[in-house]
Amino acid sequence: MRFLSTSLIVSLLAFSISTHARENTVFGGVTYLDTETIGTETSDDDQGGTDAVVTVTTGSRSGFGFYFQSFEDESLYVGAGFQRTEGDYNVCVLEDCGDVGLTVNEVNLELGWSMRQWTPFVDFVSSDTEADDPDLSDTDTDWDLGFGFWYQPSEETKLKFNISGLRDSDNQILTSGFQRILQNDITISGAFMYPLAQDVTGNGFRFAIGWTL
Repeated sequence: MRFLSTSLIVSLLAFSISTHARENTVFGGVTYLDTETIGTETSDDDQGGTDAVVTVTTGSRSGFGFYFQSFEDESLYVGAGFQRTEGDYNVCVLEDCGDVGLTVNEVNLELGWSMRQWTPFVDFVSSDTEADDPDLSDTDTDWDLGFGFWYQPSEETKLKFNISGLRDSDNQILTSGFQRILQNDITISGAFMYPLAQDVTGNGFRFAIGWTL
């Protein structure tokens, strides 16, 4: 999956850069996500029944990312990015608590079609999650889907809304953001993130600055 997504990104970036009519933008930025997750599992007790075991996980991750976007009126829209975040989480099962470090690497590819002011798109995400624990080190690789749209109210400003985590409802996140071209084609981008899962609360943000070609 990682090889496939990387190959698609490289091919589409080459296509976008070679098309001079396109508006291409490259970004670099920072991201932050703070969450609390409450999970409930059942276990067998000594009397042959079951007990509900509640797990509470709280913590935050921060990191950096690099992003690319390519727009053209009435044509293919391409967005791609790489993001790496790290953080510490406190995991409590009943009264037993411990700290776990998480590192998450994500590669995403957005494909859509620009129609005047509107650009709907589908988002493909490949992620590697590594948990470091004194007694256990584990790495999990997964992929997911999302969808969203861009809306352009003016020539310099774009608004973005998307939902990720369609394959796993526990990881669904709503993202709302903006992008604005300033003087000398400097472009800023900001976004706020809100978990949608019933057992997850929190928020996050992303800020990036780049150059529109």
